[in-house]
Amino acid sequence: MSDGREPEAREAAPPLRVAIVGGGPSGWGAAEALSHRRWGGAFEVTVFERNAYFGGKCHTVFPDGTPCNGAPGGYELGAGVLSKDSWSTADLEALLARHGIAYCDAAEPQRAKYRFYSGGTPVTGRTWARLLVLRPWLLLLGLLDFLRFRLGLFRYSRRPTLDYAGRPPALHRPFSSVHTSTLNRAVSFGMQAFGYADTSAPGLTAPLLYYHQYARPDVLWNPVYRLERGMQGIWWRVASAYPAARARLHAEVLRVERHEGSVTVETATSRETFDHLVIAVPLRPQLPFLDATEDERALLAKVRCNHYVTVLCRVAGLTDIAHVVVDNAVEPQRLGGVVFAYKRYPDSDWVTLNLYADPAHERTDAEILDVVERDLTRELNATMVDRASASVHHHPDYFPHLAPEDLAAGWYEHFEQRVQGQRRTLWVSSGLHMETVGSSVQYATAKVNALAPIWLREAQRERYAETPAFSTVAQLKE
Repeated sequence: MSDGREPEAREAAPPLRVAIVGGGPSGWGAAEALSHRRWGGAFEVTVFERNAYFGGKCHTVFPDGTPCNGAPGGYELGAGVLSKDSWSTADLEALLARHGIAYCDAAEPQRAKYRFYSGGTPVTGRTWARLLVLRPWLLLLGLLDFLRFRLGLFRYSRRPTLDYAGRPPALHRPFSSVHTSTLNRAVSFGMQAFGYADTSAPGLTAPLLYYHQYARPDVLWNPVYRLERGMQGIWWRVASAYPAARARLHAEVLRVERHEGSVTVETATSRETFDHLVIAVPLRPQLPFLDATEDERALLAKVRCNHYVTVLCRVAGLTDIAHVVVDNAVEPQRLGGVVFAYKRYPDSDWVTLNLYADPAHERTDAEILDVVERDLTRELNATMVDRASASVHHHPDYFPHLAPEDLAAGWYEHFEQRVQGQRRTLWVSSGLHMETVGSSVQYATAKVNALAPIWLREAQRERYAETPAFSTVAQLKE
């Protein structure tokens, strides 16, 4: 049968228009997956980013705060290094290769990769030797506990999974309720120091679930790499491959309305209709632009976020690459102190320092700089230089995560069943996956590849439903 027209006169189906809210790794991971040649141009994406740069937590700037946009010589305010050669980074590595983005080893022979500080002094080989002599049982317990942690990683990660849903109940407990304070101090550099803390928990530790998604067995001992043109340079390069009208900066989404057959996206300068929506901003208790359902509001209200702060300033006295203030990272009463310092270039005195904004003690930027000056002197034996040139950068929606009781109540299972993929909406937000660059791209890619065929089938059914009925026997015979 035919629709009454000659075959050569048939019109090809127009591409499905997809609005992506958020131009960070998750958003561009989804855009790249939808633009992949496997779909034959079936999707046309438009990325809306409210900031002046693409990259989200990948934020590389010059000392004056200007985004580097692929230029060398910048400083990382968020993600600073990449891992590779693992199950969770394969999609990111493919994206980098597609866009010709190279990386180099982050380690340098002349500088220590990590330096740990406790009690105002660096932890050295002598520290461990003294512990072995004075408190050998602590060292032994710590080693045994580390082996137990490693065995747990292998036990619960035999079948790698992207989703937090359906993970064993044993992973719902806080890390500090399962493992010793010695192990917490040893691994804090990878979690609390990097912004992945639960600031309301003893030891500032999140549930084990997040440790297991972050410290995967195939990633633990892999080398780390950095990009000469910065982490934000990845997403500047990717966005440059799209027409400007489909990669929009300064485009804060003010309102989203989801209808039965379409999605309307409103900004300060436009109101447009799309076929589908991808939400790629972090999960947080409220998404003011969204026409949220009761289920969505109830689930989002459970989400916790960290207010993570980065200070970029000049420092005298630091020489190594990374510096971890262990006491501030594991002791709740010291929340708000500097937990991490990153000296990107050996010949520059510009350093980034990270700390949490304590929700119980709100501070001004000037007070935050006071804390940084204090901890540089007291904890790191260093000094801030030229305070007037320092800048404070806030990340109020860092590391969306759930409390143990909400994990036990099946939050992720409920989200997958009642929210994900409903109302023409795909969610690829951090909080549904670990907030690393590799995991963000991996999750977005996998979810697009699962949902895109469904969107295409639905569009095909809708087109068939709109086809006019045959009005004559002659048409039916054709």
